[in-house]
Amino acid sequence: ALLRATLERTLDALAVAVGTVINIINPSTLILHGRLIESRETYFTSLRERVRIRTLPPSFERCRLVQARGSKRQGALAAVVDRLMESLAPRLTWTAAS
Repeated sequence: ALLRATLERTLDALAVAVGTVINIINPSTLILHGRLIESRETYFTSLRERVRIRTLPPSFERCRLVQARGSKRQGALAAVVDRLMESLAPRLTWTAAS
């Protein structure tokens, strides 16, 4: 019971932190890495739902929460590549042919 209560408080605190980042910075992608969310898929799912509750709806809808796979270094590199692709790649828009 004590372990479960500690886990719930930890997920809540993490959700507040992640929600704050989303609300203030408004990222398009946020890659999360850590042993807690890697230990069980349900923890990441629970964290995502808790973040949704604590985030402004438009900001949450525009932000993709991703669970990093691999090491912290790989997660950081994936974040950099994702950001570069988003900011430097040409924007493609599709229009219907007349």
